[in-house]
Amino acid sequence: MRNRYLLAADLLAVVLCLVGAFVLRLDWFFQRQPEYTAAFNFALGTGLVVKPIVYFAFGLYRRYWRYAGLPDLLVIFLAVSA
Repeated sequence: MRNRYLLAADLLAVVLCLVGAFVLRLDWFFQRQPEYTAAFNFALGTGLVVKPIVYFAFGLYRRYWRYAGLPDLLVIFLAVSA
């Protein structure tokens, strides 16, 4: 895979977005409550496994992004929506 840096950036984005969502919804106190911690861990594990598989299935890691156009934007929209 020649776009392994994009994969690493996607995994980092999944973690940051999930932490941001939990912090916005529950403030920083979700770490002290076991039911929210369990939900966070489940969502984090699921996101880190499922998102790269979906993105790879849509071919996002096989494209050359220097020359991206409107059809590529449609593929990104479909992959993120899936």
